Amino acid sequence: MSYIGILITYILVSNLVLVHGLGIGTLAAPCPTRTKTSVAALIAVSTVLSGILGWIVRTVILLPLKADYLSVLVSVMIVAGIGMAVLAVVRAYAPEFHEDVKAFAPHVLTDGIVMGLLLIIAMEGYGFGQALFASAGTGLGFLLVAVLLGNIHERLLLHPVRKSFSGLPILFVSLGLMALVFSAVDSTLLTNLNLM
Repeated sequence: MSYIGILITYILVSNLVLVHGLGIGTLAAPCPTRTKTSVAALIAVSTVLSGILGWIVRTVILLPLKADYLSVLVSVMIVAGIGMAVLAVVRAYAPEFHEDVKAFAPHVLTDGIVMGLLLIIAMEGYGFGQALFASAGTGLGFLLVAVLLGNIHERLLLHPVRKSFSGLPILFVSLGLMALVFSAVDSTLLTNLNLM
């Protein structure tokens, strides 16, 4: 599959939020749309960095030592380390932004989407370029879903829904409808566009 095909696959076709349900905890957190989008952007950055570092550590250290059984433990340490580094950089260079997202630091440090991506990269046996584009696609896909859900949430505030649907139920209905729409862009379309 081409790099553009991998990027589109992880943004739309195999969006880890919509297909695997990873990262929903961050999206379901009750907070303003602006804060949720900011946290999603931080997670997108940490996804790309963790994907690259995870591939390097697995390929350069774990596989030559035949210690692939440690990949889950190492992946957890990579995700937490990159998350802390991203938050430290944000605290140093954008203190106001850090104040907005400080309450969501655990989401940035332990988001399931980053861990899921590292395991998928390991299972698929991606090369460096493929891992890079899969990481970028996953981060952009997560950010896309967060922005779309934020816009849907703002519209629902203008047009309230029944009490039984408010909160998490309407979130899951919205995610299901987005998954249905995103499923229209499948591997057949990518093949027809010569992206696979």
